[in-house]
Amino acid sequence: MVVKGGEGREILRTKYPFEQVPIEAVKEMENLKNELAVTLRDFFIASSSQGISPVMGVIESDVSSEGSENKKQLFKLAGSAIFKDLKLVGFLNEKETSGYNWLTDRMKNGRINANLPDGNGNVGILLNHANRRITTEINGSKIKMLIQLSGEGSLSENNSPLDVSLPKNLEIVQNVLKETIEQQVRDALLKVQKRYKVDSLGFGREIYRNNPKQWKLLKEHWEDQFPDVDVSIKVKLMVGTGMAGPPLQLKEEEIKK
Repeated sequence: MVVKGGEGREILRTKYPFEQVPIEAVKEMENLKNELAVTLRDFFIASSSQGISPVMGVIESDVSSEGSENKKQLFKLAGSAIFKDLKLVGFLNEKETSGYNWLTDRMKNGRINANLPDGNGNVGILLNHANRRITTEINGSKIKMLIQLSGEGSLSENNSPLDVSLPKNLEIVQNVLKETIEQQVRDALLKVQKRYKVDSLGFGREIYRNNPKQWKLLKEHWEDQFPDVDVSIKVKLMVGTGMAGPPLQLKEEEIKK
């Protein structure tokens, strides 16, 4: 992993609650969050593969808020690092990394949280299935890609006044979560494609795998063509109630039906 804002030895010396070895804590956090789990082997395979540049998870120091005199030095996962020619070129934050995981078909499970409009609280789901499908259309130097994302999950958190056992309220929650996923994906795509201009998403690899003859014509100038690829995003999300009904702490008159 890339250590941001410090040195690796500082992380290795840091104690973490419930884990004696820091690396075990990192693995646990990767499992619980939508973070990027990349081994050194994965990194070097990507760096030597056609049509994709490597990425790596990011870790940084964090200070707990237990009072000014008793602050503890901890660490946290903080998104991902983008590389080009084995050199670090920039970072994606945690939400952008979640979008990156969708785009690269890494989002097999994970948590998605979203804020409801008008300050009506927030909701969260636990994904149990996610999939990505890419359709490519090449016409000369013009390249179009349709990325279809689908996911299924159960509502794991409902900090809103909505009674999600009602279909109309569940649809509201589902749409808000879908819009959140779309925004995270578009933010990740914008930063990688337009700002860093590095194909860490593996678009070139998709062309190489599905149309190797076409890739031979594109690969020499792919670095220049990648930022101009026309990408469309479609998201389909199915949310089960999981936690049925309204939050238990609400009074009857506070529940929206």
